[in-house]
Amino acid sequence: MSTVTSSLSSMSFATISSFSTGVKYEDPSGLATRHVSIEDLIAQKAAKKTDSRFTLDELISIMPEISRPAVFEAIEKIASKEEKHTIQFKPLFGGHSNAKLFRFQASGKKYVLRLLETDKAIEKRSSEIAAHQHAESLQIAPKLIYVDRPCSFMIMEYVEGRTFSRHGADLNNNELATKVMQTFRKFHLSSQRPNISRETRPSSLHNQYMGNVKKGVAYPAVFDLIHKQFQEDAAKLRTQLTVTHSDLNPGNIIIGKDGNIYIIDWAEARLDNPFFDLGRFFSLAGASNEQIKNLLGAYLGREPQESEIEETLLCKDFLALNKTSRWLDLQGTKRSPQELNALLTGQLKSISDYVKEGKRPEEMSSDDQTLYALSWLKEYINNRYHISVEAFLKMTLHNQFQNNKLPDMHSGLTPNEILQPELVKMNAIKI
Repeated sequence: MSTVTSSLSSMSFATISSFSTGVKYEDPSGLATRHVSIEDLIAQKAAKKTDSRFTLDELISIMPEISRPAVFEAIEKIASKEEKHTIQFKPLFGGHSNAKLFRFQASGKKYVLRLLETDKAIEKRSSEIAAHQHAESLQIAPKLIYVDRPCSFMIMEYVEGRTFSRHGADLNNNELATKVMQTFRKFHLSSQRPNISRETRPSSLHNQYMGNVKKGVAYPAVFDLIHKQFQEDAAKLRTQLTVTHSDLNPGNIIIGKDGNIYIIDWAEARLDNPFFDLGRFFSLAGASNEQIKNLLGAYLGREPQESEIEETLLCKDFLALNKTSRWLDLQGTKRSPQELNALLTGQLKSISDYVKEGKRPEEMSSDDQTLYALSWLKEYINNRYHISVEAFLKMTLHNQFQNNKLPDMHSGLTPNEILQPELVKMNAIKI
């Protein structure tokens, strides 16, 4: 195992070498001669009422052909010859990225093998690996054991512990919450700049939206106006860009049994405004505004300024727009913007309802995914403008918005003082 570790830790990422791919992989099962999906294999095992764990042969059968010799040799270096073909790989679920995770044990130690998204560009995968290495150097990510040259998989040490709870007691545990916030600050303040993505969150939203429009994806008519206003607000932010994780959901934060905090799944890492990390975490952890203020104080080590709270809330609300655009992209039924407007003003579930149900959007029908996307847009409107969707849509139809400008919600007036005079004039407007 020392050979594996030293080949990684003694080199920069740009010069990491994988094991020789000259190894001939013997395939006694014949599985590797055909490409099988993990979902197919799990379904087959469920039908036969067998264990969902994979053998090495089964694992290799779901990997890209280019990776098979390397993963075989990596396992051969970690495990003894006697246990190589008896190792069991247990699938791990729950992450937000499309990478596949497997826990296994070899020579008395536990590891995780992570299959990276080979449908993405190699630059995207190398960015994740560089970010993980950076976090490991700060002792806030699991130790990386091996990466193959095409960046199609990685092996890391398994961390014993549990994930941060969603909408649970962890937010109210001041000692733990402070430790988590200080862990975030540790990589945000690092002076190192690994070779990771430079596309900021506002840019990624804009590119996704424009790409979807070009493909003919329908959005509620109001989305364009909201998107323009968000981009204007984001352009005014002057916080220095730094290394961000960009997917700080509670499931990616491990509270180790050793007392340390570890962050996993660096697939979305980029140089960006660190408040986007905080906003995403606060949103997905279900933090109230009061908790956000307290946690922001723990992150900064002082009382937050009003401008910092506002910036955090804007970055928190970004998640809703991002989710809206992502899931509208998967619409099954073709709908017009007016039809989507009608759905937006209908009886939509709240995002907290979806969280309580525990159903992942990937498991929903395409029509339900559309409703899920619109629930996120409704949450954005409620959070940013503090009025109902119906009232908001009426306002966008009013002459005041013919210049494509939403009201200034930071003018010092309350939302009701800004909006109520116009709402009174618009009682007769039908959406």
